[in-house]
Amino acid sequence: MKLDLPVMLMALSVAAALQALLPAMPWTPLKVPLLTAVALYYALRRQPARALTAALWAGILTDALGGVPPGVSALFLAAVALALLSARRVLPGEAWTTAALAGAAVAPLLAMAQYLALRRHWESQPETWPLISSWLLLAPAGALAAVAAMPLCKRLDVWAGNVQLKDEIANRDR
Repeated sequence: MKLDLPVMLMALSVAAALQALLPAMPWTPLKVPLLTAVALYYALRRQPARALTAALWAGILTDALGGVPPGVSALFLAAVALALLSARRVLPGEAWTTAALAGAAVAPLLAMAQYLALRRHWESQPETWPLISSWLLLAPAGALAAVAAMPLCKRLDVWAGNVQLKDEIANRDR
């Protein structure tokens, strides 16, 4: 019996708790995008249905934790998951560089989408430089979070029996 959904629930719950409890990054009110990293793991390495489920739930939790109107992050992460799923044929899914580049690109783009959704609710517009510096800090934070999430989520899937390591498959086929 596969334990896909319980493992996904655990990964998303831990990422949401850490994202809520960890302090914001220095010089910015933004936090490390841990939920986005979990969604990227599923988009880069798991089946399409699991990838979309993880993206939608990561987006819903991100919106709830960040005070963003419901659905903004969920729709954005679902679109990212669909794009990555279609590009998986040419992307090396097991490479940490793929995760780093995806995290570095998606985290600032998600913050921009959230900014556009929240912009009409502010009494005064924030200055441009703090916004740009926050987005620039999100790129390495997103890359590090994605690189850290890949082996952790994969290890959870291996322990649960959802995926098998290539070495185990090669040894079993001998």
